[in-house]
Amino acid sequence: MRDLSLIKMAAAAFGCIMLVGCATPEERAEAKAEEAARLKAGKGEQVNRICFAGGLNGFGETTRNTVVVRKNSRERFLLETRGCFQLENAQSIGLVERAGCLSRGDRLLVSEDIFVDNVGQPPERCLITAIYRWNDPDRQPKERDEEDNMDEGMDG
Repeated sequence: MRDLSLIKMAAAAFGCIMLVGCATPEERAEAKAEEAARLKAGKGEQVNRICFAGGLNGFGETTRNTVVVRKNSRERFLLETRGCFQLENAQSIGLVERAGCLSRGDRLLVSEDIFVDNVGQPPERCLITAIYRWNDPDRQPKERDEEDNMDEGMDG
């Protein structure tokens, strides 16, 4: 008898978890609209290329077709891509670039594994279709100025 009640409670808990994990079409549409608005708010001027020494400094804010990469402590860029299915869940990103610069037409190597060398699924090659400066919409202009001033003191 006790085992049956535990099974019923477990089934009820699992059902609740499943309901919480499922989003309605309206909720998915709302989340997609919020994501699009955030991208639009942060997208700055379009640039032809990003030149750097020694690679990019990190990445984040991935979506299915976009990723924000850090060139250094101050400069961030939004890369728009095509043909990329792993980007939203990327754990590592490599670059296929020419002469220390990344530009439209170059490719990202994207993997859901932390180490691209891992045995398993090879990294996905994603075509870069556009590059924009990124102005993080979550940071207030005053915060950006203060952080940039702190970074300049550290760089110097």
